[in-house]
Amino acid sequence: MFERIIKWNKERNLIQNEPKEISKLWNELDMLEEEMQELSDAMAMNDTNEYIDALCDIIVVATGAIRKAGYDPYVAMSETLSEIESRIGSIDENGKFQKCKTEECKKKWYKADYEKAKIN
Repeated sequence: MFERIIKWNKERNLIQNEPKEISKLWNELDMLEEEMQELSDAMAMNDTNEYIDALCDIIVVATGAIRKAGYDPYVAMSETLSEIESRIGSIDENGKFQKCKTEECKKKWYKADYEKAKIN
């Protein structure tokens, strides 16, 4: 999927050869805010189709933004998942995962190394 998203961006000249500085990716922030509003609207209307559409659009925009910043979205996501999977904690009464906050727990966590995802 990441390759298809990157190809789509390149075909429309949305990804340049040189990575953009984070401070120049305001358009992506605007697009993410728009998709978050669509997600909120879908939830308010209890519209599952629009809810899934908004979530997928968020993934597409985020993937393009990662690539535009000069990083490989696949490697970046792999690093993120490795970090998340290493976390120790428990589920609270609301069904939300709560990370263990002791230093002993934190020592066991993997910290994502996004330098691995940087495109040279």
